[in-house]
Amino acid sequence: MKNSTIKYKNNYLTNVLFKIEYKKIHDFNKNFVDEIINNLDGRFATQSSEEKNVDCTLAVSKEKQQLVTREHQVFIFYDSELKKQKISICDNYLALEFYNYSTFEEFKDLLSKIMIKFNELFQENIIAKIGLRYINQIRQNTTRLFEWNKILDKSLSANISGFFKNDSNISRSLTQTILNYDSYFMAFTYGIVNSDFPARIAKNEFLIDLDCFAINVQKQSVISVYLDKFHDQIQEYFEKSIKDDLRKSMGEIHE
Repeated sequence: MKNSTIKYKNNYLTNVLFKIEYKKIHDFNKNFVDEIINNLDGRFATQSSEEKNVDCTLAVSKEKQQLVTREHQVFIFYDSELKKQKISICDNYLALEFYNYSTFEEFKDLLSKIMIKFNELFQENIIAKIGLRYINQIRQNTTRLFEWNKILDKSLSANISGFFKNDSNISRSLTQTILNYDSYFMAFTYGIVNSDFPARIAKNEFLIDLDCFAINVQKQSVISVYLDKFHDQIQEYFEKSIKDDLRKSMGEIHE
């Protein structure tokens, strides 16, 4: 794609997340987790925390309705005390999250190391869903609210600058569009999420949240193919969303 070589010195990314959901591993235990983490050259050598997740499902039969709960043990690892990278491993999902994202190559390299060991351990597991998500929180240091047309495509802020123009009571304004590409989907969420919600909007903060995902993937071997597709699609829509003034402030690099 035409934008695949564009990079930036700086970005507005708060989170970049890859998550893979799979059929529950019944013999899942800490030994599996340690084998994955030990394959990462000591970068995530210390377990930071352990959590419990609870899933709730409504089971319906002719006789009755019953709420079924399942508890999942989640092992969480951070790369260092700065906690810029996070790995979460559970009996039904694995996630990698960056809070200080630099390049796709760095992200993909670490993910590849994780998945190599994961695939060795769980060769027969069925993949239910995979996803790659980029969350951008664009901030402007100005007292004039809702003026985004110089740096963003004007259609993204049309709701606020048009129908709700000059309305000082807005507390949050978000729009979501879901696109179907046959083999995968992309949820594009944009607008003003407002970090001070439910207070009225007092800061210039604009969200561009691009979330690509595929369901019923089945084979682990296609994960890397999807990852590249997701990244290209996300980058294309991000580039469509922004204008040259924002590119200049981010320090556009052409390779």
